Amino acid sequence: MSTTSTKTAVRVPWTTLAIIWICIIVLPFRAPLSIVPAFVTYAFTEHWASIPLAMASLVAYMFQHEGFQHMAYNIVPFLLLGAALEEAIGHRNFALFVLATGIGAGLVQYLVMPEEILGIVGLSGVVIGTLVVITLAAPNCTLFSFPAFGREISARVYHLTLFILAKQLYSFFGADESRGLDLTAYWVHFGGAVVAVTLWYFWLRTKIEAYKNTPRGARLFA
Repeated sequence: MSTTSTKTAVRVPWTTLAIIWICIIVLPFRAPLSIVPAFVTYAFTEHWASIPLAMASLVAYMFQHEGFQHMAYNIVPFLLLGAALEEAIGHRNFALFVLATGIGAGLVQYLVMPEEILGIVGLSGVVIGTLVVITLAAPNCTLFSFPAFGREISARVYHLTLFILAKQLYSFFGADESRGLDLTAYWVHFGGAVVAVTLWYFWLRTKIEAYKNTPRGARLFA
């Protein structure tokens, strides 16, 4: 009897890379594209016939950024986290996840603060959602590890999640005096997290758990 080892091919994260390139390409056009989210308010308050334009804006805002620094803050973690999630669930499913999370996050922002939907841009809602899913799938997954002072120093995914959550809550509740200068779309972040949790429990959990049973998946989500 001969035995064969089961191997899982490493997927090139084409969807993740395509989204990053779209963000890079449209970055110089931030000014003219910034008027697109106005269709959200226009469609939902004046003319329901404009809903196709509103939905287009709920997709377009994800790929726009205020500048290079804002874009870098989003696409660097998106590359690291998105590549892992895309490998686990596949290109098509990951593209659907990005669209569902981004649109859902934008709708939460609109429902809570419709007057501020104009000009909301960035991929951060999707980044937060991706981090939430990976945290639920493998909270003890090691981000980095190194020896220091005779012991092993390591950072795990749940450490990063708790840090970002604490930072978001502190900035949201504890910086009232500077709220006028804070341009962070917190409800996009919270919305992305809520949508991601929902997608995890009703869709992604079984797919990721199945992938974790493969040799490659066991290493990736160890």
